[in-house]
Amino acid sequence: MKCVVLTGITGSERRLYLESLKNVVKEPERLLIIDPWAKTQQLHPCVNEATILNIPDEDRIAYFKDAYEEITKEIENLRKYPNSVVAVVPAHSVFYWKSGFKDAINDEFIEWLSPDLFVTVISNMQTVKNNLAKDSLSRFPEFTFPEIINWRERELQSTNRWAKMYKKQHIIVSSVEPVATLYGILFTERKRIYFSYPMSHVSSLEMKRAKKLIGKLRNLNYIVFDPGSIDDTRYIGELYEKLKQDDLIAKNELSHVASMVGNHTVELDYRLIEQSDMVVVRYPSVQYGKYIGEGDKAVPSVYIPLSAGVICEMVKGFRDGKEVLAAWLPKVEPSPFFKYHCLKLFTSERDLLDYLVKKDHPTK
Repeated sequence: MKCVVLTGITGSERRLYLESLKNVVKEPERLLIIDPWAKTQQLHPCVNEATILNIPDEDRIAYFKDAYEEITKEIENLRKYPNSVVAVVPAHSVFYWKSGFKDAINDEFIEWLSPDLFVTVISNMQTVKNNLAKDSLSRFPEFTFPEIINWRERELQSTNRWAKMYKKQHIIVSSVEPVATLYGILFTERKRIYFSYPMSHVSSLEMKRAKKLIGKLRNLNYIVFDPGSIDDTRYIGELYEKLKQDDLIAKNELSHVASMVGNHTVELDYRLIEQSDMVVVRYPSVQYGKYIGEGDKAVPSVYIPLSAGVICEMVKGFRDGKEVLAAWLPKVEPSPFFKYHCLKLFTSERDLLDYLVKKDHPTK
């Protein structure tokens, strides 16, 4: 039996993502979702969503304590039997309430469960903001993007602290990823790939080709983490473009948010690399007309700039001891810096895929 603590901030669609997992598990008895919040409401009918965050911290913790004691008994009973059940305990590590953070539960409650794995589900800022705005109790009025970023980061840090305390792995997964990704994390030992590819200054066609290769890797039964599944940077860029030219205050505020988003994106992508077994790069063959872009943003297409993000991700994987494989598709020789951080370099996607099949023989 495997016990998994699954965290995520309000609005991240964590519960919806977990519920959709039921449709993928062919043997329903293998997945057991034990919800501390539902258990708390059963034991203490006076508790509800409208009041739980307003009561004194010691009272709230006491209510949850009773629930976790009951859940711990269930987990201990399950561990007595040699079966392949995965028990998932959805939980918050922190609450964000009235501009401040609160620990959702005591660390000892997690210790009682003796989890085998920690997973955090994250979502795009836009998705979280829209979901918070729909809250039937209006508990999250006008949540800002900086607040969402800080909340997401605090949830990740707190969950990772638990994982380090109990020397277990902490996996991050986007709710935009296919639910088969979550299935692979919880139920299999499949190898994990971080997929690196340029996301700026490339055509929509090349983005589609990159996504297609991700699909082929998944068909080989790899778990693939796609950094493009969290596209906060693109969204902020679109908001900036829509602002009026003379709206300097709004532009300055959005520039501040863009800086926060950029920093968080880099840190998040590095975490995804850390939880992966290898880094697979797809570098596109840039084939535009005479120029890339339009107007004063146009640059000659003969200039194929190296993506700073891709290079940094390759270096990160290389220095972390990960296997870095790259499909270099341009017709020109890659930079020696690009080649230096690759274990193997391929000139076609087919060669890359053939190598992986021969090396790992992943089975379905």
